[in-house]
Amino acid sequence: MSSETIFSYFTKDAAAKRELQKKRHAYIKERQKARERLNKEKRTLDKLLKEKSIDNHTYARYKKLLEMSYQMKREQTRGKYGFTRSLAPTGLWAMAI
Repeated sequence: MSSETIFSYFTKDAAAKRELQKKRHAYIKERQKARERLNKEKRTLDKLLKEKSIDNHTYARYKKLLEMSYQMKREQTRGKYGFTRSLAPTGLWAMAI
């Protein structure tokens, strides 16, 4: 291996690490914003319930809807940045198979 090949390998590796770090940072930042939006919406629901603008059943349905929406957006964000989970079984489930 020549020194150029080794240098090329390390620069490509460093560039790939920097790119991954940028993706992770953007992913975490987007997740934080989504979490803040979710918390704000939950506070709004709590306020509506406290003011008796909505009843307990409506509150529970809206809260569940918000959480499902957050989960779906989280999965979309994970896919957007290439951080998808493996579908292979792991842990105790893998041992049971």
